[in-house]
Amino acid sequence: MPYTKSKRTAFPKLLPKLQEKIEALTADAAADERLALAALSGKLDDGKFFHNVKVQCQDVCHAVRRLGQRPSFADPFLKEVLNLFFDGPAKMIEHSVLFKENQDQAGQDLAPEG
Repeated sequence: MPYTKSKRTAFPKLLPKLQEKIEALTADAAADERLALAALSGKLDDGKFFHNVKVQCQDVCHAVRRLGQRPSFADPFLKEVLNLFFDGPAKMIEHSVLFKENQDQAGQDLAPEG
């Protein structure tokens, strides 16, 4: 389909009804989702997508769980420190000729004689 700025929907009569009926929005409390809530409720500009939004909920627990899984993503300094200590040496070891030679020698020492 060629690009056009016109609004397309499979249900042209349904969309306006939904826009008038929806009164509550819920999303994850992460930054992108908060921006989406603000955009849909008209807080970012004057054009509201949902005209009757009265309640907005943010799932803070979901965002906290995500933060616990990847704490380094929350702080750029922490991410840099972790990359320095973990990614840096790991890459050095992976591409090191000295470590490869030592690994090959250890493999030969452990190989059964035959």
